[in-house]
Amino acid sequence: MKTQIFRFVHATMICMFIMLMVLSCKKDDDKPALQLPVLTTLPVSNILHNTASSGGNITSDGGDAVTARGVCWNTTQSPTIAGNKTSDGMGTGNFTSDITGLSPGTQYYVRAYATNSFGTAYGQEVNFTTTDANLLNSLFSYWKLDEITGTIAGDATGTWDLSFQGNPIWTTSGKINSAVDFGTTTATYLERSNINSGNKNTYTLAAWINLEDGSADGKNIMGMNSGSIAMNAGAAEVKMILVGDNRLAALYHTVDGSTPPMQRIGGTIIALNTWYFVAAVIDNGNLDLYVNGAVDNANPITGSISSNLNFTNGRITIGNARLWNGDYLAHRWFRGKIDEAAIWDRALTAVEISILYNNGNGIQYPF
Repeated sequence: MKTQIFRFVHATMICMFIMLMVLSCKKDDDKPALQLPVLTTLPVSNILHNTASSGGNITSDGGDAVTARGVCWNTTQSPTIAGNKTSDGMGTGNFTSDITGLSPGTQYYVRAYATNSFGTAYGQEVNFTTTDANLLNSLFSYWKLDEITGTIAGDATGTWDLSFQGNPIWTTSGKINSAVDFGTTTATYLERSNINSGNKNTYTLAAWINLEDGSADGKNIMGMNSGSIAMNAGAAEVKMILVGDNRLAALYHTVDGSTPPMQRIGGTIIALNTWYFVAAVIDNGNLDLYVNGAVDNANPITGSISSNLNFTNGRITIGNARLWNGDYLAHRWFRGKIDEAAIWDRALTAVEISILYNNGNGIQYPF
């Protein structure tokens, strides 16, 4: 009898042990396995020559608390936390990161990261290029066109403020903050006379434009003019326009306008009511056009001029351009908005043009 009782108790204990083991295993099986966090990298913004901003959005902690997060970057692809990184707190959700210590005119790759007890996960890789600090060098004039009120457009880097002619209007719907809208019904423009420049044959013109009406056979974006016929090294004009079918073009006169100019016409058709970054680089007999940061030399240069322009008592105009004899073609003003216009008296490189466009906000400097 005792043997039977002992066997019963022993069997019962074995069953209870097995049940406990099963329950314990089932509890472990039901517990989710730890995983890496899930996150994305935010777009890079506020790009300057040695700093930028980014961040990330952590949508899952992977089953355990995120104890470190930020972004990492390098000049080669697939950066990791073993290299340059920021530390931007803990937990899930959005966070921002300030990237510092960068080199001018350099391409970087950046990824957001998040770390839990299981390991470190990375968001998708994005790349950006810092601005070249040299973009401020030889910057002849730069007009933000942000004044909102009044009839003067201030030159942020030089002394050539522009006056309103024909009543253009300020608009808050610019590419960056405000802009000038030249309208579609009456010839309007900005102008400054008595301009003086060095004896050069190298210039870069650049601006953001938004064409509202393309019906005219020519739309003058901006230019510099000698203000009178000059039969020596100081002559005529340099200007950037849209031709009749709304393609970008640039012209460079160095005698009196009766001599054919150096000219190039691009291939991109500028659509209405859309912001474009356009630039023309005139350099010692060469002329390159850019639309949205990309070269647009669809057609060959006609004419080849390497003589210098020496502006004395000259003019700068935005929204129109004077002819070589000092007159305007009244129907060829730019019908639409212009913002962030600038002139360099040197040739910007293709990399610099790309940097200006890829900043996203155009040619804006921390004045």
